[in-house]
Amino acid sequence: MPGPRDPTDRLADRATSSDADPVTPAWVAELEIGPMPPETARRVLDALAPESGSDGVPKTRVEVEPMGEGRLLLRAYAPTTSALRACLNAHLRWFALALKVEEQARARAGPPAAPGAPGHRP
Repeated sequence: MPGPRDPTDRLADRATSSDADPVTPAWVAELEIGPMPPETARRVLDALAPESGSDGVPKTRVEVEPMGEGRLLLRAYAPTTSALRACLNAHLRWFALALKVEEQARARAGPPAAPGAPGHRP
């Protein structure tokens, strides 16, 4: 039989509480994603913005922010390890999907048009 828990162990209290507050979670993960071309990082960040801070995965919160040099920082907060795992899986799949769409769009667009040529966009 386990002994009594230390009442000052707030991490254990939050991790086992069924009504853990997702704003002050017990578990936090930070992932650096990149490098990628800076314009790709910006478009991926824009594509994932609706999922950041939303209830995409229940009881979790996610922040995605630019780190510069074509890198993004994904920070996930969750009250339990299983919620954190679900949150990371979902967001990493969304990152992969956004990168795949970017890759497909780039392949269909072909090489950039030369300045002054039809189809050139500054």
